[in-house]
Amino acid sequence: MDPVADPCVTVFGLEQIIVTLPYQLGFHPRESLVLIGLGDSPRAPTRAASATTERVILSARVDLPQSGEHAGALSALVPALDRPETSAVVAVVFSDAAPATSLRVAELLARVGELALRRSVAVRAAAWVSGRRWRVVSEHDGPRPWRPLPSARDVPAVADYVAAGRAPARDRATLEGLLSPADADLAAAVRALLEDRRTYGAPGCVPTPTTAQARDAAAVLVELVAGARGTEPLPGATDIARTASALHHVPLRDTLLSRMAGTGGLGGSGSRNSVVHPALESDVGVDRAAASRLARAGAHVPQPWAAPWLTVTGLVAWQAGDGALANIAVEAALRADPGYSLARLLSVALRSALPPSRLRTAGGAAPCV
Repeated sequence: MDPVADPCVTVFGLEQIIVTLPYQLGFHPRESLVLIGLGDSPRAPTRAASATTERVILSARVDLPQSGEHAGALSALVPALDRPETSAVVAVVFSDAAPATSLRVAELLARVGELALRRSVAVRAAAWVSGRRWRVVSEHDGPRPWRPLPSARDVPAVADYVAAGRAPARDRATLEGLLSPADADLAAAVRALLEDRRTYGAPGCVPTPTTAQARDAAAVLVELVAGARGTEPLPGATDIARTASALHHVPLRDTLLSRMAGTGGLGGSGSRNSVVHPALESDVGVDRAAASRLARAGAHVPQPWAAPWLTVTGLVAWQAGDGALANIAVEAALRADPGYSLARLLSVALRSALPPSRLRTAGGAAPCV
C-alpha cells in the first residue's frame, strides 16, 4: 500500500518556505533548528523557464542547542543530510532570543553549512525567524536586515494545505497533548477493565485472541483509521480495552499493521491474512487525521498496556507523513515499555530519517518483533 500523499504544493522563495514550514511539521516550531532537505523535482517550474525547481525530501527539526553545545543537535541532523536524494538544504533557526545572540545563531548556521559541505550537500539558504520577522544569515556577512514575513493568507501553498485538512498545532507540546486522555472517566474505566487478568491477561502475556476477538479489535482500529472524518466519538471502554489487549498478540498486531500501515511482510508470511475483518481484504489508506484519531483513543490506555497501541499510532503517522506525531508516539511507547522491540525499531528508523517506503519494501525479510 502506498500512503496517502501529502498535498503537492509549490512555493516560491525562502519566505514562502518559512511560512509553510509549520504545515509541513505539524506544529509551529519554537526555539528550534529546522533543516529542509531538497532534491531534484520531476515537475517543471510554473514561473520563468529559467527558474530552478526542487522538491522537499524531508523536514528535520531539533531543539535549539545552547551555545557551545552544538554537537548533539548537529549529529541528529546527519541522517537527513545523508539521505541519497538530498542534494541541497535550507537551514532555518526559529528563536525569539535577544539581538545580542545574533553571533550564536550565525555560528550555529555556519556549523550546519560545514556539516553539509563535508557531505557534498549544497546550502541553498540559511535564515533566522523571530516572531513575524525573518532575516537571511550569510556565511560571509552575518545576519542581514530583518524583513516582515508574508501573511499565511498571501501564500497560495497554505491554502492547499488547509484544503487538505492540515492545521499546525500551536507548538510541539500541544501536539503531545493528543496523548493525554481527554476523558478521565473513560481512562479510569479502561484501566479497571484491564485489571481483570482472567479476561485480558497481562501486558506482554495475553491469551491468543479468538477469531471473534480479532475481528472486534480490527473493527475498532478500522473505524478509527478509515472512519468518518470530523469529531466522531471515541470508542467505548470495552472496545479500547479489548483492542489494547489484542495488540499485545504480535501476529495479530502485524496482520493489522500490514493493512493499515503498509508494512508488507513485517509479521512474516501470515501477516497479510485478512480473515480478521472484511475491511482488511484490501489495504486501508491512512492519513494524518487517522493517526490523530488513533492517538486520541490510545491516550486512554494505561501505561503498562499502551506500548503496542502507541507504536501502531507511530507507524501509521510515519506512513501518513506526520513525522512529528510519529516521534511523539514512539517516545511515549518507549516510556511505557523501554524494551518494546517494534517501538525501538521505529525509533531507529525515525532517527535515521528513513522513508516509510524502506519498511514496505523490506517485505517478508523484516522480523516479527
